[in-house]
Amino acid sequence: MGYMNILFVTDQLIVGGAEAYFYRLENCIDRESFNMYTAAGGGCYTHRLREGERFTLLPQNPLARTNVLRRIIRDQKIDIVHANSLRMALLSDLIRRAYGLDFKIVYTKHNVTYLEKLSENQYVRFLNGRVDKTIAVCEADRRELLGRGVLDERIETVFNGVDTEKFRFDSKNMRRGKGFSIGILGRLTREKNHGFFIDIMEELFKRRPTDDISVSIAGDGQLREDIESRIKKKKLQGSIEMLGMIDSPPEFLREMDMIMLVSTREKFPMTILEGMAVGSVVLSIDRGGIGDCVTDGETGYLIEEHDIGKFCNAIENIMDGDNSSVIHRARRTVEERFDIASMVEGTQAIYEGCAGKGANRNG
Repeated sequence: MGYMNILFVTDQLIVGGAEAYFYRLENCIDRESFNMYTAAGGGCYTHRLREGERFTLLPQNPLARTNVLRRIIRDQKIDIVHANSLRMALLSDLIRRAYGLDFKIVYTKHNVTYLEKLSENQYVRFLNGRVDKTIAVCEADRRELLGRGVLDERIETVFNGVDTEKFRFDSKNMRRGKGFSIGILGRLTREKNHGFFIDIMEELFKRRPTDDISVSIAGDGQLREDIESRIKKKKLQGSIEMLGMIDSPPEFLREMDMIMLVSTREKFPMTILEGMAVGSVVLSIDRGGIGDCVTDGETGYLIEEHDIGKFCNAIENIMDGDNSSVIHRARRTVEERFDIASMVEGTQAIYEGCAGKGANRNG
């Protein structure tokens, strides 16, 4: 048995980067040093947890949810609550104060939260005064937090990590099937900006024969009908394929010559790292922490603004060029800086720094 008890908690385990971070960390934690318990409000990723017997399904009722978490913390002698959302960090602090329990709080920041939009001062005060360590998943996030007034000693950067064995490299060199394959992978939400992606493809098809290009949209979400309607309105239903939810992201990414990201806002998207890992050329808008992993012209290609013409020009240059050195450098970058082992080791070091070995202070 491990010597430090961790409760890793999140809102839901639905499809998404923050949720994938959750189950991957749980899968790879050092079980000789840490007992990790997990809790969430359900979702399709619950079956991906390695130790399902340590998972607790949280009720939707706020009071019932609070009581369930309090019992886990008390009964399992939890040393650290690792909150995968600000909402869970706030709830954990409420439990700690209301019931006089002694544990530390680690919070991983994935998204822009309601509290920081509502009151930046309250947000910063909470991170500085109530959270023992905030994990930034990219340097851009760390710089932003510092700029807002979060104390340097309260922040640690731990980059997201990819399972490089699962996301195997394929030096496809622009290969098989129906011409050049372009893909976009992610939840069908407004911030992922699929409408703009479709506009880019419309312009590209004016420049290039459609038989030369295969376009796939992978993922599901609330905007599926809107996206399908936009494709139909532009008469592109024979040229852009909607795949819905996919069972194997590594297989999908390996089939793509190029992976695109055109989001209106991003933090540190896993799809970019995963595309780099498998050997797909990455073409992305330059937002958030994407520049931490993609060096323009070296490990992928970045566009500074949402300009259809610039994206189309970049796609044509990629189609006509030799990108073998780019995809090999991208794979090496993932192996050297963004492997999941580095993410897990960095997180475990934070646990040890917060609590100290053999803490078990709630007994």
